Amino acid sequence: MNQGVPRWAKLAISAFVLLVVGVVGGPYVYIHFIEGNAPPPLSVDTSTSPAAATSPPASSSSASSSDTSSSSIDGIWNVGSGSVVGYRVHETLLGQSNTATGRTSSVTGSLAVAGDTVTAGSFTADLTTVASDKSQRDHQFQGRIMNTATYPTATFKLTQPIALGSEPADGVTVTKQATGDLVLHGVTKSITFTV
Repeated sequence: MNQGVPRWAKLAISAFVLLVVGVVGGPYVYIHFIEGNAPPPLSVDTSTSPAAATSPPASSSSASSSDTSSSSIDGIWNVGSGSVVGYRVHETLLGQSNTATGRTSSVTGSLAVAGDTVTAGSFTADLTTVASDKSQRDHQFQGRIMNTATYPTATFKLTQPIALGSEPADGVTVTKQATGDLVLHGVTKSITFTV
């Protein structure tokens, strides 16, 4: 009489071990080897030349062309082609960490500059065009997360001027704090962030 573990028990234990390895190992292999790394965070591209500002309309009391208080950066600066907005979040799927990103180039807006101060700014992103590398994630973003059928856009409006201190030299990146109202999913929040 064989007093070992019954054959059905060995099969059940083997099946359980394979299931655990598949549940834990499958997502690990997928996230770390198949899906690959998330795109790098968005940043300012300094390799391209900046767009030219459009001058505000002149008033009947405008200064003469010899007025030296006017800056070469004065005017309205519009969002240029190739501009992108997006999200970057860390998610955990079946115990495995992953960085998810979604982006859109459907962004419009402008900044107004007078002298050494950004006096106004307003931007709008079309959230219905935000796309990631996964259609399932996009469906969740468009549906339950952002409800883009009801709230198709996100907006940011500058509420405080940004003092530049002096006119930046060509090709120099200036870091300042921007404060304004961000509207997402119909909710307005005042935020301050580094630009």
